[in-house]
Amino acid sequence: MDRDKSQNHKNGGGIRQAEEPPDDLFDNMEQNLATSLENEGFLEGFEVGSRDGRLEGQKLGEQMGAKRGSELGYLHGYALTFKQLLFPNTDGNEHSQQSMSREERLVTDLLKLIDEYPRTNEKNCEDQIQAIRLKFRQAFGVDSGDLISSRDVSDRSQEGIRQIEAVSGQKT
Repeated sequence: MDRDKSQNHKNGGGIRQAEEPPDDLFDNMEQNLATSLENEGFLEGFEVGSRDGRLEGQKLGEQMGAKRGSELGYLHGYALTFKQLLFPNTDGNEHSQQSMSREERLVTDLLKLIDEYPRTNEKNCEDQIQAIRLKFRQAFGVDSGDLISSRDVSDRSQEGIRQIEAVSGQKT
């Protein structure tokens, strides 16, 4: 009983009132709910973003890969045609690099660079494509970007034939 009296005394000496939860409890519940919803929203957004980002990245990769493949195919075809027209009796293995003319060596090196270009996504190939473009510029005295434009393929093919004819002095 003394204990109840001392408890009443602590509560202001009156009748004990039912304990109300402190304001901090509601604040904590609200904070916990907000944090929980925020985390749930983050995870859901992360999953959707990852999926959509992966699909967008795949689509971009396919587009850029097709563009790069088209460029390399065009440069390879151009160099191979040029080599066959100007140096018809050689295939690169019949004689040494030393007995080749400068032009034949440049074209042969360009074809080798294109053949060595990776066919998988193992590494960033930007340095290799720049080396191929530089070698093309050295071999033909023209920027590959000037040849590869939005014009249709037949126009580019005709231009390539005219350039090869001009260099070789032969009509194809």
